[in-house]
Amino acid sequence: MKKLLLTLPAVCMFAPITTVAATEGVVQDNYSKVQLVTRTQYRTASDQFLQMFRIAGVVTEQDSMLRGMYWSIETNASMGNDFSEFKSSYNEAEFNKGFYFGKNAIKPGAVFSWNSSGLRVDPYVEFDRRWTKDFSTAIRARYNINTYDSTDIYGETDRDRTQRYDLYISYNLTDSVNIKYNPTYYVKTDNYHNRNGENDILEHNVTVQYDATERFKPFIELGDLGYNERFDDTEYQIRLGFRYQLAN
Repeated sequence: MKKLLLTLPAVCMFAPITTVAATEGVVQDNYSKVQLVTRTQYRTASDQFLQMFRIAGVVTEQDSMLRGMYWSIETNASMGNDFSEFKSSYNEAEFNKGFYFGKNAIKPGAVFSWNSSGLRVDPYVEFDRRWTKDFSTAIRARYNINTYDSTDIYGETDRDRTQRYDLYISYNLTDSVNIKYNPTYYVKTDNYHNRNGENDILEHNVTVQYDATERFKPFIELGDLGYNERFDDTEYQIRLGFRYQLAN
């Protein structure tokens, strides 16, 4: 039987760079077993709480043509501004395959997300490099393609398609503490506006993870999501969560 093991993306999943990153990360040395990741998010301008659950893995069967393929499945829910509701907002699945060249890696992949409106397909390619055992970087180019029309902040209806560019910088402060910085730049390719009322927007996120044990790794993330015109204020986010290595 094929065994599935997990390594989490170096940034979004908050894995220390002493493991092999499956996405958004850098070439690393070890896999972890299948893991659950969950986080609670609060956005300041919109005054909303959000919840995410994800399970992910990497195919490790020696003779499989899919060996090294990363997969993840997650669900996201809105909990209102006081945890008074739990309403599904969207679901997501991600797949990629890494090709390693010494300290470098190329990872083509795609994210599929769906909600009550329809499906979005986001192909991407990522380039990773591990500079030292404690310092690594990655860049990713991603194209978000909605298969349905939606309404933007000005009430205009169009097919929302976005070019997305991510930079990931990861550093191990100690053997158990990792910090990551992730700026993300979005550019709309159709007649569609971001929440700031413009065609483009820049976000910044900083994540700190503490490896409490080999299984339990809590993290905190602080983000600046830019100006939100609907609420006439800058949107900040706070994320608290953990990843936990599941039993075999």
